[in-house]
Amino acid sequence: MYSKKIMISNIINTIISSTEMKFQQSFVSFLEVVCKYNGLKFEKVQPSNGDAKNDGWIPEKNIYFGMYSPSDSNISQIKSINKKIHDDLDGLCEHVYIKGEWGKEINSFYFIVNTHDKDFPADPERIIEQTIKEIKEKYKKEFVVDVIIAKDIKHFLLDSDIELIEKISNYLDVYSIEQEFSIPEVMNFIDEYMNYLATKKIDIPNTDYSRIKVEDKIKLNNLDERHDRILNLIDASDKIDKYLEFVNSEGIDMSNYENLKNFIIQKYSHLAIKYSGNELYDKLLDELIYDSMMDSRAIILEAIVVNIFIKCDIFQKE
Repeated sequence: MYSKKIMISNIINTIISSTEMKFQQSFVSFLEVVCKYNGLKFEKVQPSNGDAKNDGWIPEKNIYFGMYSPSDSNISQIKSINKKIHDDLDGLCEHVYIKGEWGKEINSFYFIVNTHDKDFPADPERIIEQTIKEIKEKYKKEFVVDVIIAKDIKHFLLDSDIELIEKISNYLDVYSIEQEFSIPEVMNFIDEYMNYLATKKIDIPNTDYSRIKVEDKIKLNNLDERHDRILNLIDASDKIDKYLEFVNSEGIDMSNYENLKNFIIQKYSHLAIKYSGNELYDKLLDELIYDSMMDSRAIILEAIVVNIFIKCDIFQKE
């Protein structure tokens, strides 16, 4: 298997990087796989034919889904989200309870909001809570309503079987993710990771600076199943080198990067006592990626790991 946390990060990136109809299609595909895996039928609703305020549902349980992923800055405004919830939930109740459509009953309504890489906007006046309450009172019905941030599916995925995660990855074709990131993004990531490591003791390893060819090192370490992945990340690794060149040329303090590199080597050394080959590569990534990093930052971390691998500071070279 590939690193569980990297696969989860790729799934989340694939879903939250899209907007509007593309987001809905991606999330519906995610729900289809999850429901099928758990022996449930998920019914897609074609919006081109009029969705009757139903973006998809589980008929046998009368569970309905609404989805919202705007492409503009309104994502940070609670009022626009509240309006969308009001329109979708009120419309769904009318179709179900007045027109007698769908399952004629609502047990649960889940509203999925794509805030991309942001947290849910503050709602100090509790306007969403009030909107949901008013709609329930209007139709004199009681049912579960939950507003969920799309990126928070990471909590569900972390507790899921690797088999399900692999099925979702394959269905969404998440391995075609782009590896675009900039020098400032690398700098911000490293500073953030150092805050995460603030209380950890980091050893300084010994290195001999000798190298072997990447292809030879992959073969020597029985990483054939990770061969394509490592080679695909060489361009991303080059971006880490460009970051290092920039930091050196500008006279910027290198200590944060050096501490991160040493921590990765230290973590590798501990894991190498028990694991080897593909399993060691996967375990290393899963140990390095902390749970709240289930987003585009994971690709920067893996690029740093591959950069250290290429420089022969981790994995055997003789």
